[in-house]
Amino acid sequence: MSEDMRTWQDDVKAVCEQPGPLLVGPFRQEFGFEVLYWIAFVNWVKETHTIDPKRLIVATRGGAGFYYRVPEGIECYRLRTLQEIRTANTYDWLGNKSLKQVEVTDFDRELIQGASYDLRQSFEVGVNVLSPATMFQAFHGAWHGTGPVADLYNHVKFAKLPVPPWPTGVPKPTAPYTVVKLYSRATLPHTGYSCYWARRTVQRLCERGPVIVMAPPDVTDDHLTFSLADAIGRRLEHPNLTWVTDAITLDDSLAIQGALIGRAKQYVGTYGGMQQLAMLLGIPSVGFYSKWEGTLPFHLECSQRIARIMGLPFHVLRIGEEDKLREVV
Repeated sequence: MSEDMRTWQDDVKAVCEQPGPLLVGPFRQEFGFEVLYWIAFVNWVKETHTIDPKRLIVATRGGAGFYYRVPEGIECYRLRTLQEIRTANTYDWLGNKSLKQVEVTDFDRELIQGASYDLRQSFEVGVNVLSPATMFQAFHGAWHGTGPVADLYNHVKFAKLPVPPWPTGVPKPTAPYTVVKLYSRATLPHTGYSCYWARRTVQRLCERGPVIVMAPPDVTDDHLTFSLADAIGRRLEHPNLTWVTDAITLDDSLAIQGALIGRAKQYVGTYGGMQQLAMLLGIPSVGFYSKWEGTLPFHLECSQRIARIMGLPFHVLRIGEEDKLREVV
């Protein structure tokens, strides 16, 4: 078959048929795409090509490898520093105007080379790679409306994700609790009103029961957690409020946040990857936005479709709409 006639399915098949370990990744960019699509795509590859899970080695970051249900993983933050990975992501943005891993970059090849060195010692054979670039190329048409949605839904296997272990150093609430993560992004910019709204929202939640606010100390992407401070900079405090910050260590940040969310009665936060994680952990959620820019409607429609199948509340509201809802419900 000529190179011009090869499809991404042919490339996946060829990689899967090779002997030895199969390195899945490295995934180093937007968590929402990893938790919603990439893990489901990997599930489909495993099932379609009957791959022994022992062959799979996941390369990701922040402890997200836990969600793949495979025995081995590579933590990218132990191969490269947070600053190095953020710099690589910035270069991607400058080159493609996108934080999608649409190609295997030189930085990715260095990550793969570093991960593969130890794997070659363990398996004594070459290492094959299933890159996120394959998925981004395969699903681009479905996401952007230039190809059939079946190109996506026929090549994913959505499944409830495992809940990571409870993090050490964080006391377990004795009553059902709400997890909150409100952060700025394109759909919820950091403005005076959004900061005021976020503080007011958490205050209301605290009046109804225990609340855990997740505020990771490391900024791993372009998402900044709202401080919930008042006009003179005092951080919100309440008897029902627990701040979890220092316990969210870099190497395990995504796993620790999943552990907190996966045992909550509900998740309240910015619409995006963390709300999609809550859904796939089986937790009811409410996500907020202030303007619908910087994200595609398809991702919301896909999330709502999965939530309906799971029989799970997954609500997305513009900030301020909850006041109108309180008038009628």
